[in-house]
Amino acid sequence: MSNVNRYAICRSLLLAFCAGGALLVGCSQETADRAATAVENAPAQVERGAERAAAVMDDATITAKVKTALIAEPDLKGMAIDVDTAQNVVTLNGTVASDDVRDRAERIAKEVEGVKEVRNQLLVKAT
Repeated sequence: MSNVNRYAICRSLLLAFCAGGALLVGCSQETADRAATAVENAPAQVERGAERAAAVMDDATITAKVKTALIAEPDLKGMAIDVDTAQNVVTLNGTVASDDVRDRAERIAKEVEGVKEVRNQLLVKAT
């Protein structure tokens, strides 16, 4: 939905609510001013909420893509690697069999679209 449509919907709903309240209980000028301010601020608030939701969705998508890429790699398939993503920064936790596997997991995570940084906290299990 476009910002124009969001704004129109928010404005219509708030104006209808204020008008209905004015008919029932008498809307003071102060209340009308607050409602008008709320109408003016509504599109920005809707946009901020949409951006936050998109950021969370992006992090979840990145986590899923990294996990899928790690599982697809034969040397990493059986490894217990946890993947967390916050603001497009991926953190790898767990244990792996060697330094080579640790480095490979980091490279794979870095190659995933949308990843800004990889924090490799994987530990090499002593054999």
